[in-house]
Amino acid sequence: AIQDELTKQSLTDAAQARMLRILNSILDSKEAVVTKDNAPWSVDRLAFVRETAQASFEEFNKAFDRWRELYRGAAEQLASANRRSEMRGLSARERDEVRQTQNQANEQLTLLGRRDESSNSDFYTYRYLATEGFLPGYNFPRLPLYAYVPAVGSGGPRAAFLQRARFLGISEFGPGSLIYHEGRAYRVWKAKLSSESRSADAVNLRTRTLYLCPSCGGAHEDAKPELCHACGASLAGVAGIPRILRIDNVETRPTERITANDEDRQRQGFDIQTVFRWPTNALDLTSVIASDSGAQFARFDYAPRAEISRINNGLRRRIDKAIRGFKMVVATGQWVGDDFEAGLDPTVEGRHPERVVPIVHDRKNLAILRLLEAPPSSTTMTTLQHALAQSITLVYQLEEGEIQTEPTPSRDDRKCILLYEASEGGAGVLSRLIKERGQLAAVARAALDLMHYERIEEAIAALDPDILVSHPGANCVKGCYRCLLSYYNQPDHEGIDRTDKGALTLLLRMARAELAYVVDRTPNEAQNRSGWWAACHDWGIPEPDPAEEGAEEGAPLLWQRWALVGCSKTISPEQAAAFESRGLTVVELPLIPGQTPPSNLLELLGIRTAADVQDGTPRA
Repeated sequence: AIQDELTKQSLTDAAQARMLRILNSILDSKEAVVTKDNAPWSVDRLAFVRETAQASFEEFNKAFDRWRELYRGAAEQLASANRRSEMRGLSARERDEVRQTQNQANEQLTLLGRRDESSNSDFYTYRYLATEGFLPGYNFPRLPLYAYVPAVGSGGPRAAFLQRARFLGISEFGPGSLIYHEGRAYRVWKAKLSSESRSADAVNLRTRTLYLCPSCGGAHEDAKPELCHACGASLAGVAGIPRILRIDNVETRPTERITANDEDRQRQGFDIQTVFRWPTNALDLTSVIASDSGAQFARFDYAPRAEISRINNGLRRRIDKAIRGFKMVVATGQWVGDDFEAGLDPTVEGRHPERVVPIVHDRKNLAILRLLEAPPSSTTMTTLQHALAQSITLVYQLEEGEIQTEPTPSRDDRKCILLYEASEGGAGVLSRLIKERGQLAAVARAALDLMHYERIEEAIAALDPDILVSHPGANCVKGCYRCLLSYYNQPDHEGIDRTDKGALTLLLRMARAELAYVVDRTPNEAQNRSGWWAACHDWGIPEPDPAEEGAEEGAPLLWQRWALVGCSKTISPEQAAAFESRGLTVVELPLIPGQTPPSNLLELLGIRTAADVQDGTPRA
């Protein structure tokens, strides 16, 4: 009956009218702030309101899926324990285990079904809907990982569900991790699997395969594409990461002994890898090229609410780095471990485990920095990464940790820098960094000052890091907690060097860089991947012929009518001879089009004057 009332079309229509009135009153008063560039949905307000209203019930219904999953899991655990308790021939130890399982299942059902009005309860209606992202609630972690902690004795800690933000929970609630709660230690020993995680016969797990771009860390699930959706690099030869499994909820059990091996395992932690995926709507993606004295050296791509995933590849200290993930018993979700995985049961009698790779997903405001020149050293990338993170925090007056950075595609292969707004709802600064004039330069200057340097303006003008001198009394060799080191980047401390010439040169170039929008904002379409079609259209000159399906970034551009082929990559003499044998003239072009058309291209297209460019008519 409730569902019938909430799905009535009359209710949706009435809501649409009120929603549109409120939206208009807000946007009309914020015309200078909310534009089609930073809020593409605002172009058609009625369509946005209609789409939101129509999807409201489904979103409301979906918000309770986590609670249903937890309740269903506890009920199934209780039913299974009850069936086992009726079996004959169980030993005293097995009956104690069954009784403990029954008690824990009843505790979970009680916590989930409690109908008190305390807003301190994790399952208080409004608090729960805020954590699930249906209601605004920036005081709570959105879509957290839950860890069930059982009661211990009559006078010990009470049963509870602990919450952690997903990106923190993937490691803090990882397999075999120790959790301290109300003076007791608990060990994560199983994942609570939903019915959707298992196959219909409950024998196998429904896992996915993830393909990661070796150039930028872009993620692609299940079907392997030919090209990366983010940077256009070829994925030929890329092996997928099999048996990826999303983890939302875990269970713990009390532990009495904590060995030195446990402590070392906790200290070294997990090998966590961060990957991303751009939104499918190309209007949400903004790309700019940074140029210094006409030379393009960096590209920034930004999208709000892009999907970020964190993968737990296993223990950092594992012997074979090629082996990812952990072993799990499909029937129960219990983690089982090898000898080097202290704290996990080595085997579970009568049940064969399968290896899975845990993953969590979230949506954040995200930017990717790609350097367009020769790849710098690992020290340069590490130093640049944390210099940008610290200076963005300083320039925009954020709390430490609100801006997080990660190297991609991995810590061992630092080709790009991923920046995202970690705070709930986002801080809104990455879009300003890319879209507002002078913001990147301000951040670069702040980074150099933070790194204890003087004579910054002289060094910027000369583009010479040797002009920079340290502040008197800096007392900092390669990095300190007053400049680049922080609690959040401890794993990278050894790789940070504030004196690295490569990092300093890049910061100097950013301080004097000019940013130009990339005309192409549709990286999901191979034909437009290089931006030359849109650029030629804007310049009013003939566009290249449509690219073949699956063409790589930088593939030759063909103007068949003018017997002309444009190449943005160095081609071999054999390729040049092949083009000439077809009667084609080869012209060299930059990978990313600039603000004006190249003069050599105009000449070969027969365009002689500015007037010709405006009307797009070629003249001999």
